[in-house]
Amino acid sequence: MPMSAVDEQSNPAIRLPSVRALAATLAAEQQQEFADEMLSFIASALPALRQDEPLTRLARGTCLGMVELVLAMMEHAIPADRAEPPVVAIEYACLAAEHGLPLGDLLRSFRLGHACFGQILTDAIMALEQDPAELANAVRESERFSFAVVDVVSSGIGAVYVEECQRLNSRTASQRRDVVRALLDNDSINIARAEQLLGHRLIGPQLAFICWSDGDRAAPQRAVSALQETINAPRPVLLAMDAYAIAGWFDMSRGCVRVDELAAAAGAAAPAAHVALGPVLPGPSGFRSSRAGAERVRRVVSLSRRQAPTLTGWTDVALVDALSADLDAARALVRNELRALTRAGDDIEMLRHTAQAFVASGYSYAAVASSQHIHRNTALQRVKKAQELRGRPLTERPAELLAALALMDALGPALVDR
Repeated sequence: MPMSAVDEQSNPAIRLPSVRALAATLAAEQQQEFADEMLSFIASALPALRQDEPLTRLARGTCLGMVELVLAMMEHAIPADRAEPPVVAIEYACLAAEHGLPLGDLLRSFRLGHACFGQILTDAIMALEQDPAELANAVRESERFSFAVVDVVSSGIGAVYVEECQRLNSRTASQRRDVVRALLDNDSINIARAEQLLGHRLIGPQLAFICWSDGDRAAPQRAVSALQETINAPRPVLLAMDAYAIAGWFDMSRGCVRVDELAAAAGAAAPAAHVALGPVLPGPSGFRSSRAGAERVRRVVSLSRRQAPTLTGWTDVALVDALSADLDAARALVRNELRALTRAGDDIEMLRHTAQAFVASGYSYAAVASSQHIHRNTALQRVKKAQELRGRPLTERPAELLAALALMDALGPALVDR
């Protein structure tokens, strides 16, 4: 079926007999020369390609494949939209993805190759013995056609590259998950190989963290970014737990943990996020133990029902975590030791703080008054009221009382809402 003028513009093919005849006469030896010239031109503009021998070999094959493709389509008047990437070009794209050549550089190599081959074709056409007007038409037709072919092919190559990157990323992510699981399970593992795969130093001090949100999928990642910037540590190992939670580890060889600064940074960047930090511990065993600590911190924060944003370190909740390992026993301790002091309300909370300060200070009314910025008589009255609600003197079973007060302060609703 004849091609319309509109189709010819959007999907060109070679129609001039002189150009088709020229394409047919270019021998294989000349085609290889063209490909070598194209490769030299491309490599001069892309040093990264020149320094990668396997990639260079495939690029040379791609240049030859493109020359053969364009000339064959020119000779037989095949429309540009029927072009498909040569097999060697697909392999070139896959290896480029594997070796980390940016997509922009890959596509640029096709544009550079087209520019070089376009000049070669123009020179060949201008050498024909024809009327200048016919030569000009031939050059325009060949340029339009070769550009359209390269555009179609490079679009396909870009898709191949992206698909290969996704495949490689999926494979790498799977391998990283396997390594992390082996470390957490204390399996025998090659540390050097694990460090290479994770891009993470395992010998130094390790800080595990968990960032999560109750509804904002983006909040955990924003919190991680804020942590990294504040700590000034290398890129962390990250492991997605679910759609709303990310676990990870920082190499703290040159980083520093300042909880107040981290809390401010994470809270500003991700107001909907919670952050749990494990203890900083050395080596592969620290990688494992710090993660266990972060899990326990997350458990305590979740039990506390605190509203985001929160950032909680292991040292902040280590005692409460140990006391609440058996939650039913913790509830019984709180109920038996505090009795009416477990009631809700700001006034009752104030009395619990007074009782805690009184026992911790060695039963000093003066110390309570000083720490709470109240008169000594007010401190005496508050201690008396706290004792009435407890149903026994605060001097009785002081260790159990302090444990119950610590639990109530951290986990109150989880212990009494039943």
